[in-house]
Amino acid sequence: MYFTYADIQNSPEWPDSPLLEIIGGDLYIVPSPSFLHQNIALNLATILRNYVKQNELGTICIAPLDVILSEMDVVDPDIFFIANEHLSNIQTDYVQCAPDLVIEILSKNRNRDLVKKKGLYEKYGVGEYWVVDPQNYTITLFSYNPSEQQYGEGTQLTSDDAIQSRILPDFSITVAEIFQD
Repeated sequence: MYFTYADIQNSPEWPDSPLLEIIGGDLYIVPSPSFLHQNIALNLATILRNYVKQNELGTICIAPLDVILSEMDVVDPDIFFIANEHLSNIQTDYVQCAPDLVIEILSKNRNRDLVKKKGLYEKYGVGEYWVVDPQNYTITLFSYNPSEQQYGEGTQLTSDDAIQSRILPDFSITVAEIFQD
């Protein structure tokens, strides 16, 4: 059985209902994130939001907010960036386009972010995909190559390495800044 976005929309609403994602028609129930996960997300989202607002580049969004890539591919990235030219794809309850930049913070199910979601973001042409690893204090950046329709080899950054984005011009912070308390 395959699931679609309509199935999520028609699911019962419970107090503290789980986060649901669909990848290739398979339904995933996503557990609540850890405190460390949320701390990293808040640090990174704040830094990015300030940069994007100051430079009038678009908007930063955080989970939970459904990103509909297709009826059978619906995800809630931890953090994502939508450039000005794609802002019309933001609806009241969801975003219906591939974000320009997606950031996922690894949790217990590392395979979903490292393999399944990476493949999904690559399939839909997400310009950059950042994977934050709270256990190893690293960030791996994948840049999409449109001519090859795939990500190049990921660049793993640690502690004092600077994160520089192809999608966000002149943006630069160290990895350590993201992991600060």
